Amino acid sequence: MDEEILPILIAVLKTDNLLAIREVIDAIGFICFYHKLHDDYPIIDALMLCLKDHGNDDITRWKLVRSFESFNDSNVINTLMRIEQHDKQPIIRNEAHRSLRMITNRMKSGK
Repeated sequence: MDEEILPILIAVLKTDNLLAIREVIDAIGFICFYHKLHDDYPIIDALMLCLKDHGNDDITRWKLVRSFESFNDSNVINTLMRIEQHDKQPIIRNEAHRSLRMITNRMKSGK
């Protein structure tokens, strides 16, 4: 997918359609990762707001944690660290650990 679709995907995050939200989180993370949009703050803000609004849903929270691997932002890193240490779901804690490792590796390699 081309990054031009991102505004439409972000608009879906602001709806109440949880199934659609879950799907666009994957797409946003994929696009940002492969198009190297590691510091796109409006996208980061939209995903963080989605976590605030829908973080009680385990699947949505897991997908967000996975998508966060795409960003180098300190708020994302701090959120992942908090999730890694305190989330009630071991699979989500493990995913936070993996995302943090992906971010660290990318930042070390300068990509």
